[in-house]
Amino acid sequence: MASACQLLLPVVTPRTTVALHVETTGLHPDTAAVVEVGAAWWDHGELCQWSSLTNPGTLYLTGPEADRAMALAHLERGTILRAPSSFTVAASLGAQLRRVARGGALELLAGHVAFARGFLARDPWGGPLCLGGLDVVWRGAVSRAVAAHNRTLPPDCTPVRNLSLEAVCEALLVPRTDTHRAAAEAMAVLRCWRALDELEL
Repeated sequence: MASACQLLLPVVTPRTTVALHVETTGLHPDTAAVVEVGAAWWDHGELCQWSSLTNPGTLYLTGPEADRAMALAHLERGTILRAPSSFTVAASLGAQLRRVARGGALELLAGHVAFARGFLARDPWGGPLCLGGLDVVWRGAVSRAVAAHNRTLPPDCTPVRNLSLEAVCEALLVPRTDTHRAAAEAMAVLRCWRALDELEL
């Protein structure tokens, strides 16, 4: 009888958790591109990180929106133009994710999933060089924090619809340094996720 019951249990795939963060030249994947990508993960209790600048081409590096975005990240156009191509960096990120996953599945964290996933779904990031072929589930640190906050509100209070990563870090007492740089922001997301786990939220 025990074996018959076991057949009814869902198979739970163990997943390695990796936080990803992208810095871009704008807000919309149709008109902007990734200029820096960062990843962070825990390896036997040690916080590890990977990041790279990437050159998406001059088309995406001109105009007021791109200028504002690069100024936020303290990046100069010349620095981006000297960076490896998006195809080269996508292949490096894909290789790093496969090493971290060790043949298993990945739980990818982002501050705002729709934003990160929107850019990383496009070529070359979403193709076989990078995320293509990986068993991936996306999770959002900010949306998890918003849901946890709203569960604690009295019935007569208006629920929060969204928060910034900065506000979540502040609420969880997670240090956030080197803002708008991909590796540092990925580490902040990873620490927020761990804080939410520890609070059982």
